[in-house]
Amino acid sequence: VRGLNFDTLIAEWLIDPGTRSLGLKNLAWSRLGVEMTQIEELIGTGKKQITMDQVPVESAAAYAAADADIPLRLRGLQEPELHEKNLWKLFTQVEMPLIPVLMDMEMTGVLIDVPYLREMSGVLTKRLAEIEREIYTLVGRDFNINSTQQLADVLFGKLGLKAPGGRKTATGKASTAVDVLESLRGQHPVIELILEQRQLAKLKSTYIDALPELVNPVTGRVHTSYNQAGAVTGRLSSSEPNLQNIPIRTDLGRQVRRAFIAAPGYVLMSADYSQVELRILAHLCGDPGLREAFSRGADIHATTAAAIFGVPLAQVTSDQRRVAKAVNFGLAYGQGAYGLAQATGLSNPDAQKFIDAYFARFSRVRQY
Repeated sequence: VRGLNFDTLIAEWLIDPGTRSLGLKNLAWSRLGVEMTQIEELIGTGKKQITMDQVPVESAAAYAAADADIPLRLRGLQEPELHEKNLWKLFTQVEMPLIPVLMDMEMTGVLIDVPYLREMSGVLTKRLAEIEREIYTLVGRDFNINSTQQLADVLFGKLGLKAPGGRKTATGKASTAVDVLESLRGQHPVIELILEQRQLAKLKSTYIDALPELVNPVTGRVHTSYNQAGAVTGRLSSSEPNLQNIPIRTDLGRQVRRAFIAAPGYVLMSADYSQVELRILAHLCGDPGLREAFSRGADIHATTAAAIFGVPLAQVTSDQRRVAKAVNFGLAYGQGAYGLAQATGLSNPDAQKFIDAYFARFSRVRQY
């Protein structure tokens, strides 16, 4: 399709970024009070489902005509609202021109090194078997590690471990969620192994074994869908499969990322705005410390680390910079001490100390 100049889904998303019902049928009902025919009414469901070419022409024509008519009627409502909310430029100059770009990206797809992933899968299978044997030895019996109930029985029954807060699942059983297991670190050596087993099993099933199955046999590539209206922040989201949350913080996650490759004669290029949100924050609040750091081209996270840890800039460690980065971005979005502690592994009092030090150094940010 060429010459697309209005998209009712994108328009509605800009007008109300929080709305979850952007589909045409939902918009027809909420905006126009029109109840459109559901596709299942034409083709049925389950084993008796037919294809569209088997639907009588009169029914298919009415269905198709509504698909053309309703967007045109929606446009009549949405276009004035886009102008009223000062969104017309964003809609016509950013969002609409992006649609064919995303289409090209989806059609092109991403090249995956399948033999590399198969090899990695074999290595992980061996390691998972070793971990399981070590876990059974440590607890003194075999059990199904992937069964949350059996795991809870072993940890809280047989081994007598105590989780802070004693959280329960919806069915009243003791929780074995990752954060609960994290809180048990140091109580028994089996905890480290269970956490490693969880991480490896998830990477293996979600990416290492799943991605090769999603390679298109014609193109030899994986074709994700980029959802332009998928996040309230305005970012793209990616689905079927989600290629935007491939882990990067662990060595194993980075190994998974190496499976994404360029065709011979091509390279993959990574480009990123340099701390764009913090530059906008510095501009909006006018804090002299932040503005000065940016104007002299300083590393803003290292600058913040020096301020909140009270050390010279040259002595800031990578761990201190990591905490400062969490502070910089977290506080800009209203994060409190508890949230910062969760994100960084700090204690709540330490997190509060850093927040206080940050606002003492960059007071205009707090005012803003």
